[in-house]
Amino acid sequence: MRDAIAALVKTFPDYHLELRQAFGEGDRVVARIHTHATMLGEMQLGEQLIPPTGRSFEQDWVAIFRFQDGKIASIKRVLRQLHDPRAAGLGGVTDSLGARARARN
Repeated sequence: MRDAIAALVKTFPDYHLELRQAFGEGDRVVARIHTHATMLGEMQLGEQLIPPTGRSFEQDWVAIFRFQDGKIASIKRVLRQLHDPRAAGLGGVTDSLGARARARN
């Protein structure tokens, strides 16, 4: 997970995450989160290297966090709404990301 976060910050150095709402029961927390960022670095997507676009985007998402021993043990995104992927210059990229995510579920 650390490598994924490092790659995210390298690609989107101004990445901002805002927790809008959270509910918990037992070892699980459901959170509604809003993010926005600007693509200022390269993005490695499999074999494809996407150059920086300099464009910004916003995203709302809902995730289920499972905790163990006071730490996040797993995260499952259950809903994601990218306001306009073309705003970040990622129209075709987000289509392939969505297809891969659906294939995994």
